[in-house]
Amino acid sequence: MPERAYPGKPVRRLALWLCLAAATALLTGCLAVLDTFAPGAGKAPAAGAGPAAGAGAEAGAVAPDARAATPRATAAVRPAASGPHAPGDLYFVIADQQGRNTQGWRLQVTAAAAQQGFMPFLSTAMGAGMYLKAQLWPDRYQVRVLAQGPLFDAWVPVGSGAATVVYVEPSSGAVSVLQGVAAEQVLAPLGPAARELRLRQTYQPLRIALPAGLEGRYYGPREGNKPAGRGQLDLFQRQKRVATVEEAAADEQGQFTGQPVFVDGRKVDGALGQDNGLQDGVTTEYQDGRIFKGRYEGVEPREGTMRYPDGTAWTGVFERGEPVGEGALKLADGTVILKAPGPDATELDGIYACVMPNGRKGQCRYIEGERIASSADYTRRVEARRRAKAAAEQAALPPPSGQPKAAEEAPPRAPDAAPAASGAKPAAPPPAGAAPAPAPEQAPPQAPAMTQSGSGCGRVNGQYATNSGLSKLTFDGRGRGHMWQHTYGGARSYTFDIDFRYSGSHDSMRFEYEEGIYRDAGGKVLSRQKIPGGSASCSYDGRLLNIGGTKYFKQ
Repeated sequence: MPERAYPGKPVRRLALWLCLAAATALLTGCLAVLDTFAPGAGKAPAAGAGPAAGAGAEAGAVAPDARAATPRATAAVRPAASGPHAPGDLYFVIADQQGRNTQGWRLQVTAAAAQQGFMPFLSTAMGAGMYLKAQLWPDRYQVRVLAQGPLFDAWVPVGSGAATVVYVEPSSGAVSVLQGVAAEQVLAPLGPAARELRLRQTYQPLRIALPAGLEGRYYGPREGNKPAGRGQLDLFQRQKRVATVEEAAADEQGQFTGQPVFVDGRKVDGALGQDNGLQDGVTTEYQDGRIFKGRYEGVEPREGTMRYPDGTAWTGVFERGEPVGEGALKLADGTVILKAPGPDATELDGIYACVMPNGRKGQCRYIEGERIASSADYTRRVEARRRAKAAAEQAALPPPSGQPKAAEEAPPRAPDAAPAASGAKPAAPPPAGAAPAPAPEQAPPQAPAMTQSGSGCGRVNGQYATNSGLSKLTFDGRGRGHMWQHTYGGARSYTFDIDFRYSGSHDSMRFEYEEGIYRDAGGKVLSRQKIPGGSASCSYDGRLLNIGGTKYFKQ
């Protein structure tokens, strides 16, 4: 029997289908909304769990220029970085909604719970459809959302390689913290941020004391105040950057390894070792052609061999990259000078123990950098130089015509002193056989008390003489001294003696002279003379005393 058709059945089927479709759509929509606005994975810590809210919010604040971004699919979501120390991103997103609170939203991040070097920042006022992105090291951050007063104040976690979204609904004023899938769904339709704060805008580098006066500034991951993972390490010496390690690796003790690239162009064939300096045995090639191999203090040579472009090599101790003290100097011909005073062969002067190119040990003789072959020739040249210096010293003060030659050196005085002092010098003794000058009727006035400083010429004490030995000074260390000179007049010789008071500072000396006396070779007094006092420029290194240009050596 054929099925009988009822006029109302198709209508009921259509109605049932429409109800099912509507229910499915409604359920899908509800699930999407729940996924999008789900709360963050973790709750903010209770009050007192971290730094006080608002601490440091104004100091060093950064005002990002957050602008509305042109929608561009998935542009706001970057691929997640790998590793436990990878940075994360904090987004501040104002939903593109209509309502009475569409303008004037600001994000303030005031503190990091654990990481050192965080720089608090405050955004400019933002409106609906705008967002800001800040790159941060993993930690919990004190976050405030402001709009005519604080509407949100909590600790917000930022995970490694993950995005955290602080999401604002202008229509209701609701603030949510989103992570994971919920954060990705909010970020997916957004275009790139008009302003993005990178790590160097949100964090200062960690400053780390390294050997040999070096300071490291580490821009990589950190755990509190300790470096971790890999990052850029800049090396500074005396506030000047000397090298950069682009991929410095920090271990659990905060020690670095990595290949440094130097600002001055030097190249090394090794890396930083466990003591945060170049490892022993590393070779350094300098731009000027020098090559060093040996032991380092930090990144500078400390002890080893430096080869020079002229074929010479120096083995010894170094400070700040330069040789110090005595060392072994290997010349271009293979000769090795032992206990050489420096790497410059032109400064060799004297007799040195040496090793010949064939390995035979012997003595090498030099005069002002010139190699002297024989011992006899060396002795002759040394004596000739000594005589020349003595003659030059005696010729410094020529005697008046017809008189015996004046003293080898005048009493110490400054060339620019007062005329009475600068023009003072021992008078020439009278002709032989002349009666001695009468002694003064009364003693000269007592000289004022003289004082000494504790450095340079203020610490002069003991006996000093010129190279020729014809002039000698004695200082008692308490302000009194004596000068003796041996001088010539034709075939006759004379002596000149004078006592003085003195005082010294770091670079000058002042003298108050008593009566000077000329005597002949037998000790007979020939003349007496008063010498005005004065000041003289001076330098003293503990051995060489230079007074007004005349050099005296401590005996």
